[in-house]
Amino acid sequence: MKTSLLTILLTICYLNCFAQCKTNNYCIFFQQEAITTIHLQIDSLDFETFKNKSTSSKQLIYGQLKVKSQHQKDSISTVSLSIEQKEGNSNYKKSIFLNFGQPHQCNVEGIYLEAINNDPTLSRKKLTNKLLLDEGIPTPRTAHATFYINNEFIGLYLINEKINDNFLQHHFNNQKGLLYDCKYGADLINDPNTYLDNDIYTLNSGKDIYKASLQSFLDSINTLHHTSFRNYIQKHFEIEMFIKTLAIEVLCGHWDNYSYNKDNYSLYFNESTNKWTYIPTGYNNTFGINYVSSAIDWANRDINHWLDPFEARILVSKILEDPEYRNLYNVFIHQYIKNTFNTKVLSPYLNQQREMLLPFVENDYLYTMEYGWTANDFIQSFEHHHQKHIDHGLKAFIDERSRSAKKQVILPTDSDLSSHWIKTIKYLPEPNKNIVWMEMNDMSYKRCLVSVVNEKGKTVKRFIYPPSASIKVEYDNFSKGTYFINAEIENQKGSWVNLPNVIIKN
Repeated sequence: MKTSLLTILLTICYLNCFAQCKTNNYCIFFQQEAITTIHLQIDSLDFETFKNKSTSSKQLIYGQLKVKSQHQKDSISTVSLSIEQKEGNSNYKKSIFLNFGQPHQCNVEGIYLEAINNDPTLSRKKLTNKLLLDEGIPTPRTAHATFYINNEFIGLYLINEKINDNFLQHHFNNQKGLLYDCKYGADLINDPNTYLDNDIYTLNSGKDIYKASLQSFLDSINTLHHTSFRNYIQKHFEIEMFIKTLAIEVLCGHWDNYSYNKDNYSLYFNESTNKWTYIPTGYNNTFGINYVSSAIDWANRDINHWLDPFEARILVSKILEDPEYRNLYNVFIHQYIKNTFNTKVLSPYLNQQREMLLPFVENDYLYTMEYGWTANDFIQSFEHHHQKHIDHGLKAFIDERSRSAKKQVILPTDSDLSSHWIKTIKYLPEPNKNIVWMEMNDMSYKRCLVSVVNEKGKTVKRFIYPPSASIKVEYDNFSKGTYFINAEIENQKGSWVNLPNVIIKN
């Protein structure tokens, strides 16, 4: 157990070092401590069309762009503007796409100016983004910006990096491979009716004839189990990074993701590593924003029982069924709350964001249109909630989530199973009947996992048993040879502990 815990800690240390190396990149569009100013100059008639909101999503408006940050200035001679039009979307402030037509030094060919309409702090998405990027997790960069057209203030927006080849180049230093955008319905089940649907799994970059590579990945994670699944996922998926991503998503209350709502992520197959990477996106509904159910409090939901119990999330459920991965998940959350996810650490950052944004919120008349928010609501919303769809103020959510998660974390410990249990467990073989009895005596546990492994190290059978004073392991259908019975129990805290092994011959 000490070795496993040390491995977990070393893995986390390595990923933290990787994070520090990946996030120190300077770009005029993605300033974190100041607001970028974007000026677009367009024809006056086009501007009237824009203000009247009569521009369709397919209609392009062309102009010249000037960008100014705290320490830099830049200009782009030709850009195109289009307005995002979503079905059923009656928001007063519309999101905007700006396309440059050529690569920029920031590894972008355009940006998405997002109108944050459901968050009075305008800061939840950016905070989630910061937490992910600070841990070296590839996800689209964000930053606040003021947007002007023909020197007229349009509003305060959140710049979003687009996920495309330029994104891959910046975050992976590589564009080779396959990039899938995964939208609502992308549950990672190997159902061709789903994965062949281009509206659910959209190939953004690369060539994948009949989606064969995606199909192979889905088939593997769905059909492989236990040791075979573990061996596959370790070789073909960025598993440790995914566990960290899942932990941060859970702490931030990001329910509109893969693990709960089968939505808002991308998958990248990197030809350089031959591994798939999970890329989190769309984390607007975080830190207490709740459109799911008033019966769910995302600040208190059990971190070890977080998934939707009525739908299959095969990748997460299988990963968290593995004792070592589940321990890594819990240890990371424990350390992350201690070092990062708490108001003592995050409040200074949020206070700085509030002071930075306030003057522009006061001048952004569209801020008030959707829910009637005022500048005072903006100030107070960092502490308190103001709408039915927001269960907690931003800081209040962090406080409540960190407190509840501390109680829910299950840490691996050497004392989980006393030496008395190890000494008193008995294996009683009945070779004539191809049976081994495991006498558990006074052991208290939730369930027992028994693996039968052949001489080549391949697991040929696994059994899961409920608590019992004795367990009957049958191996009458096995071919002749020598086998090893490996057993683990899940204790009352949810941690898994190895039991002594036994050799059997068939």
